[in-house]
Amino acid sequence: MKNRPSPIQNRIALSVVAFAFVLFGSCANPSSPVSTEASLYSVDFSSSPTGWYTGTSSDLYCTAAMTGTAYTLTETGNDEFQTYTAPYGYSPYAGKIAVPYGVQSNMGATLNNGATFGTSVIKFNRTDSQNFSLLSIDQSSGQYRISQYAADSWVAPDPVPWTTSVLIHPTGTNTIKIIQHANSLDLYINGSLANSYSISPPAGTITVGVGVENFDTGTTGSESVTATFTDFTIYSEPN
Repeated sequence: MKNRPSPIQNRIALSVVAFAFVLFGSCANPSSPVSTEASLYSVDFSSSPTGWYTGTSSDLYCTAAMTGTAYTLTETGNDEFQTYTAPYGYSPYAGKIAVPYGVQSNMGATLNNGATFGTSVIKFNRTDSQNFSLLSIDQSSGQYRISQYAADSWVAPDPVPWTTSVLIHPTGTNTIKIIQHANSLDLYINGSLANSYSISPPAGTITVGVGVENFDTGTTGSESVTATFTDFTIYSEPN
């Protein structure tokens, strides 16, 4: 998969701003979503559901596996990422998501062999391989980011730069949920509203999925990041 522009230098300044934001308070309402949402597609990866890609990516850097307890993506390429789209064709999720919709996963990332920077990812607002957005969770720093890939290139600046959240667990897994409305996107972390953003969905058929990012710049070639997903749910949301 294509290399990502490394965000490490930008994160230092952004962390200072984000820390001040957390220190002096946020206007976000720390409450769980209350709605009459309906599940379109839901899997517990401990059951090893069919339809999800397993094997090695074409660039040989990422290995996707069902472990019996989770779906894992291990990325060995430095400054690389890989995503996979949720399988569709399973009623009532035919692969065409209508807005508003929601996506939720219990997910985490581990850094292996000296790796220092990697994330677990929810891919959303995907219309094709050249147009999608990524929500990245970096547990090591307690930060998240939303990036956008459009017309075969990364959009700059990021729609949501690296942002610190005290809601992110530094180890284990986090329950991450996004709700995409017609003109905004809500981000929930472990059941609480982290923030809302002015992000609109693209026109056309939308699909979603999961991913892993390895931003490590080590030179040994053995550094890797494993993103772990224990479940994955797609919702239709009330207007």
